[in-house]
Amino acid sequence: MHRPGDNFENSAPSPGRCGAHLCPGDPARTGRRRAMPGRQPWRQVIRGRRHECVFRVVDTHVHYGDYEGIPYISVGFEQVLEATREAGTEAMVFVSTFEQLVPGPVEPERILRGNEDLLRHVEREPDCWMMAVFHPSMPEVVSQARELIRDEKCLGLKCGPWYHRYDMAGPAGRTVFEFMAEHGVPAVIHTNDDEYDHPARILRVAEQYPQARVLLAHFNSLHPHTGHSELLSQRNCPNVWLGLDHADCVRYGLIEACVDIVGADRIIYGSDAPCYYPRSIVAAVTSTRLSSEDKQKILAGNAERFLGRKLTGSRES
Repeated sequence: MHRPGDNFENSAPSPGRCGAHLCPGDPARTGRRRAMPGRQPWRQVIRGRRHECVFRVVDTHVHYGDYEGIPYISVGFEQVLEATREAGTEAMVFVSTFEQLVPGPVEPERILRGNEDLLRHVEREPDCWMMAVFHPSMPEVVSQARELIRDEKCLGLKCGPWYHRYDMAGPAGRTVFEFMAEHGVPAVIHTNDDEYDHPARILRVAEQYPQARVLLAHFNSLHPHTGHSELLSQRNCPNVWLGLDHADCVRYGLIEACVDIVGADRIIYGSDAPCYYPRSIVAAVTSTRLSSEDKQKILAGNAERFLGRKLTGSRES
């Protein structure tokens, strides 16, 4: 999830062709299938309304809830779930409610309630999992995380250093890494160009905790857009992956450029839904000139290596 004011202009297909549940003509609402001109790339990925996919798709970055009152992003769990499934997603990981990632001081109760709500929702859906939102300076949140990671539906941690105002290169950040190393769980960590969660700061600590698996979210949010990849290539961090969960990934040639720098094994798909249309981010991967093997790594294989398990939902198409 990115902050208000970020550039979303490339995040969605043109009106009337998005194929997501929020559009009035969506087949999920009307029960009808409709022609979608110019959708040739998607015929390589999705044929029909549900999961008939050439590539397996695992979405590692999904939200829901009230995003600061912005109506077109503030949507419920079921709506986001439908849009993500419409993108042909086989498994999805909800990393937070929007209410848990409020910029500035946050009460522990807000994080605790959000984690409880996440678990309640994903427990009902065989193709859904969660990450527990984590705050290293709140003992009650740390204690809750210890309990949640015992549940098979909770795969690890989600950290929002910029939102919660703690430095990933300081004592609080080291607490995150020590928790990960002690319990053997991965973490999705928000990144941006600031003093809290700049990827260079996180990578310095990650290098000291090789057993801690880290996914740096929003891997092309720096300028130049290959910044995360260039920083990772300069570090000995085989325990770190880059999250393809930002609308800028649709820029022509950008994914290929990042693969050239760090390799296809280090990049993981995520949609950041409902900030962006899941279909548009998947299409950014399938439209590249990468090999089918590399596309499959980015869309699912690398995610399962990062998470340490294969995600398969039993939900019928």
